[in-house]
Amino acid sequence: MQHTDAHEKGSEYIERLREEIPLYTTIVKAQALFERESWADAVARTVMRRLEHIYAKPDVIIDHFEKAVKEATKGLQSTVTPFDTPRDASALVHALCVYIYHSDAPLLRARAILAHIFNHATHGRYHQARDLLLMSHLQDTVAQADVTTQILYNRAVMQLGLAAFRKGYITECQTILSEMFTSTRQKELLAQAIQRYNTQLSPEQELIEKRRLLPFHLHLNIELLEAAYLTCCMLTEIPALVSVDTDDQRRRVTSKTFKRLLDQADKAAFMGPPENTRDHIIKASKAMQAGEWERARDLITSVKIWTLLDNAAEVKEMLTK
Repeated sequence: MQHTDAHEKGSEYIERLREEIPLYTTIVKAQALFERESWADAVARTVMRRLEHIYAKPDVIIDHFEKAVKEATKGLQSTVTPFDTPRDASALVHALCVYIYHSDAPLLRARAILAHIFNHATHGRYHQARDLLLMSHLQDTVAQADVTTQILYNRAVMQLGLAAFRKGYITECQTILSEMFTSTRQKELLAQAIQRYNTQLSPEQELIEKRRLLPFHLHLNIELLEAAYLTCCMLTEIPALVSVDTDDQRRRVTSKTFKRLLDQADKAAFMGPPENTRDHIIKASKAMQAGEWERARDLITSVKIWTLLDNAAEVKEMLTK
């Protein structure tokens, strides 16, 4: 999948995606075999593999996978995920995660927690995801973790920020996403591209980095995340900027990224009509500074990227309020 262009007109990438079903059924059969033989370590690893295949996917696809599994596993037994018990996609992810929580491998446990947080956040269960992250204390130890776990952590945190935004928790969303957007390496931190200049990497290191990259269908949309972050900055920072009296207070803007974009807009001799998402939000911020909230609302709600959200209409209504 890394060597197949997802944007080309041919359907090779789609063909590769279809091959995931037989792979997934093989993993589930292996899980049933290891359970029968009572190989605890192997069962935990296989359950983690199964979880990695489904935690980021939409429910419809997981249900499709499970249907194929049902047909392929006739006559097999499993205590972790009994094949004859009907369950929805979220319940399946929960069952797999809970099994790994009881295993002896701390690395697998950490990854299962992050996959569980990602899945909760994708479904808009912001409070469950946030509580799970806070109780796990992973944010204290993730800097010492291996790179794959760090990537999974960054993805889970981004999805959590988006869940906060969809629920209308503006300050929480700004806080969660701010760490990622103070850096210029978002794509690299989410394993979606290698951004560093190649002089810093030896060919071997570059190969290792490339192997870590995620296939296109697992990518998070960075433009959508940035739109959510900058909109939250606008809603929290502009009222603060307008209400200050001295220059000293004006310097206390919490988001440096947002402040830099605003300053660039102030220095520009001429601002044409907004061309991209960032332009729309900065223009809306300028309108809001001038007290024209309806114009700000129109600019923000006309951003096309919101259509990627499941509850786009609710989000626009929440932003208008």
